[in-house]
Amino acid sequence: MPDVETGLKLDQVSKNGPVEKVVEIDIARDLGQFFLTGNKKNVKTKLSSLSGLHSVYTANLANSAKRRIDFPLVLPDDLQQHVVSLSQFIDSIIENLEGEGEKVEEQKHYLYLVENTLRQSTLDKSAPFAKSWEEAVKQVATAARIDKSKKQELQSTLRVLFEKNALNGELLAFNPEIIQRLFSRIYSKQTAKRSAEFLQKSKDLLQQVRDVLITEFEKSDAAKTPDQLGGQLAADEFNLDAFSGLMGHIGDKGESQSRVKRLQKAETLLAEMIEKMEDGELTVCTDLASGLKQYESELKKFIGYFKARQIALLEVENQYQANLHDAFFEKFDLINVSLVEQALIWPAVIYLKQDELNAERIAEILRIADADIPIKVIIEITHPLEPGRSAYEAMQSPGAANRLLRTLLYGNQTYVGQVALSDVKGLKSAFKKGLQYKGPAFIGIFVGEKEKANERYTEVMGATHSRVSPVFTSNPGKGSTWAQKFCLKHNENYERDWTSATAQFSDENGAAKEVTEEFTILDFLTENTTFAGHCVVVDQAALTDSFVLGCRFMQKEGSVSGIPYVLKYDVKGKAYAVIVTQFLVNLAQKLLMNWRGLQELAGVNNSHVIAQMAIEEEKFAKALADKEAELESAYQARLDSALGAVADEIVGNIAAGLLGQATAPVSAPAATAPKPVAAATTPAAETKDVVETKPEAEAEEDEDMSFDEAYIDTPLCTSCNECVQRNKMIFAYDGNQQAYIKDASAGPFRDIVEAAEKCPVKIIHPGKPLNPGESGLDDLVKRASVFN
Repeated sequence: MPDVETGLKLDQVSKNGPVEKVVEIDIARDLGQFFLTGNKKNVKTKLSSLSGLHSVYTANLANSAKRRIDFPLVLPDDLQQHVVSLSQFIDSIIENLEGEGEKVEEQKHYLYLVENTLRQSTLDKSAPFAKSWEEAVKQVATAARIDKSKKQELQSTLRVLFEKNALNGELLAFNPEIIQRLFSRIYSKQTAKRSAEFLQKSKDLLQQVRDVLITEFEKSDAAKTPDQLGGQLAADEFNLDAFSGLMGHIGDKGESQSRVKRLQKAETLLAEMIEKMEDGELTVCTDLASGLKQYESELKKFIGYFKARQIALLEVENQYQANLHDAFFEKFDLINVSLVEQALIWPAVIYLKQDELNAERIAEILRIADADIPIKVIIEITHPLEPGRSAYEAMQSPGAANRLLRTLLYGNQTYVGQVALSDVKGLKSAFKKGLQYKGPAFIGIFVGEKEKANERYTEVMGATHSRVSPVFTSNPGKGSTWAQKFCLKHNENYERDWTSATAQFSDENGAAKEVTEEFTILDFLTENTTFAGHCVVVDQAALTDSFVLGCRFMQKEGSVSGIPYVLKYDVKGKAYAVIVTQFLVNLAQKLLMNWRGLQELAGVNNSHVIAQMAIEEEKFAKALADKEAELESAYQARLDSALGAVADEIVGNIAAGLLGQATAPVSAPAATAPKPVAAATTPAAETKDVVETKPEAEAEEDEDMSFDEAYIDTPLCTSCNECVQRNKMIFAYDGNQQAYIKDASAGPFRDIVEAAEKCPVKIIHPGKPLNPGESGLDDLVKRASVFN
């Protein structure tokens, strides 16, 4: 049969001896057909099983119960204590260990063993913390390789450490049941903190109301009986039973009867409000309709509480005027409640499951989102993808819950969060911010659908990190712009398309092997049994150049041709290639576009910014090119002008020479005019003077044209600043910002030669050195000769 790894033809020899020729399989064509059609029946290549294979990322998460993760959580009985992870609790004990050296290290070792034992026993099922600790301690001590007396000592030590850092409560397992408990705890803490001052003032007000009622009673005829005068009102402490018995006698006098009734009602409602707020027990509804009814009921109660509180404030100051205030309080409503008080009204909390999101409920949620009421909706998401519900829908698409959250996100009027059950920090933050936001808040929590906690944890982490179900929050309370309100930073490497992971493997010989790879949407989808029909597995060695890794195939947005695949590994670290279908690639591309859309909202790879940057770069490049052209044109004009002047002088001198006239030095300054000759001189003397002065003129001309002195072709200078910066004593700029030799003797000859070498237009002529004692002159003269 064919060798799948090489695709070569092999001779197959039977026991009877005949040799058969086996037709070579074109792997690229064979698996390319599968990629396009998804038809496994026609695949001739030898296939392997997908069972037991994992991506690098999920292989790294294979046994969550043995890794230090956030779960289980410790939920303290004390409502004012924070919910912490078991790992945090163990770390806090270790930080407070007394002593040092071997003893402390041994205690740390056994504490980590207790933590691991607790995690394995409670990751699937919640349990009381103290009882679970005791059982874990016994297991660790029993398994310890120490003698019996030391085992007892170890148990005692671990018990003492637990009691010393007492945190009575419950260990919460990794399952959706903890969501409501965690939310309620956060709500209780927030409410207690926010209402502490208000409650204290309300308690003081309640006492004042009761004092006024006692005063009113003392004015009545009933207070003047001998029994009442010596009764319980003389006690140091107020007795509520005695007070309620006396209330029946208040109001004997007509002028105070109305006031007493108002105060009695205010006293009852204030006491009820204080008890309710101190209790802090939140009602969570599992249906939209019942949740809204519950909220309306609570809203009416709180309006009644705040109305009674306002009446009480007026009455204790004796400021209540029936002719003014009766009509006002008759129509007292939410509009009359202060913002501080409105913040204390209990929100409607509704807990929905993904499967309950039919079209009617989604429409109702969208309607609620436009209402300015403190309704908080938590949606439990078990699967981020779901089959299409009609013929015109895709076979698979993002789930209804995810689509709903995206719709709400772009509505810009509500707090929206999509978080993962595995991310405790993100979960707590979403709950806190959602509760603090005064309007509607919608929080979707991906919990997975696996039964075992270990598998569920891997599923949730995989969906989050592969970008299939990324986490994000949008909080309009922080501002109106996306930069202010939108956060994507709880995702690992949120500025990139993919995350990467590293896993350790040991092969059949025990050799360690480390593999690092990107974890993509295709990696996650190929580990979901729902899509097993869209995958075939072959040995990685069988692949040819026609195959391309899925991350590269998708990242280039169709510009890369080939057959996409992802790599999976068995427990020994052997790599296999999983070939996927076009359908799965299309689904992955859709999810990738969703992720990139979120990145844009977070300011990552924002297409508008990139487009504007391209426009600005083009403008800058054009402006730079225009400036270069302008400078080049100006330079050329100056160069042409300078060369023209020099050419004119040369031509003039040549012409003068031909005509027998005196010639002027090229580019030399005008000669000083000669002194006038005395009038008394004779023609002979004049002739003598001319004859005698002629050699001097020739000598001056030779001196002006000498190449021994350093000079610069100043008109050709481009003002590059190279020479002037090198030595300002030798070189300087004239009025046109063009260089000339200021004083060649003011510095070393080396500076002039090096300036000539650096000059971009090569117009510096070093001449000959002025100081014969300067070092290295032979080399410098040789280098200078190039420019002289």
